[in-house]
Formats: sequence, structure tokens, C-alpha cells
Amino acid sequence: MNQQILLDEIKLAYASLAMRPLRGTTYKHDKPCDYGCPLTALCLYRGGIDRSNPKYLEQTAASIHEWACNEFSDRWVKGFLHGFHYGEGKASSHPLYREGYECGELVAQAILAYGEVC
Repeated sequence: MNQQILLDEIKLAYASLAMRPLRGTTYKHDKPCDYGCPLTALCLYRGGIDRSNPKYLEQTAASIHEWACNEFSDRWVKGFLHGFHYGEGKASSHPLYREGYECGELVAQAILAYGEVC
């Protein structure tokens, strides 16, 4: 998977949805805009889940996670989440986990640096 292409799509997802990046949780509905982790933004952008009910989105982390695992793989998603949300040390040596972790770190650096919100 090309990390730069995915990063560009995530930025486009945030911009088209008027969302801002969020760490530590999946989604938060707030005024004046909504906040979501990159996988949430991507899921909404690609039509994996409907955004029409913000309260539902706040309670549907499992659905977003399931969508992401179907799109990328469970090991890649676990790595991505560790790399983006926590910057934890790599918990696995599996190639898909490492790829996801590195992508998560890249996305965090690109969209969270200097307060940038795509």
C-alpha cells in the first residue's frame, strides 16, 4: 500500500467532511465541527458508514473498526491505531502490523503537526 496515496486520501476525507483529526477515540460530535480519527474520516468518505446520525457515530467504534479491518486487515489496523493514537513501541513484528504502524505514525506527523487540520 502506498502510504502517501493513503495520506492524501485521508486529508481529502477530512477536508470534504469538514472534520478535524482526533486522537484517543473514534469520533466526537461537537460545534462547530466534528472530530474523528483518520480511519473514521476514511470510512465516512468511502461510504463505509452513514454520517447522518452523529450520536450513532459516537457509539459505533466497533463498526468503524470492522470496516477498516475489511479494507486493510486486522493486523494493519492494529498497527495503524498504535502508531497514530499512541505512538507506542511496536507490539508485533508481523509485516502488516509494522506497515500499519508506520503509516499511523506518518499520518499523525502529517496532520497533527503544528495544529494542521487538513
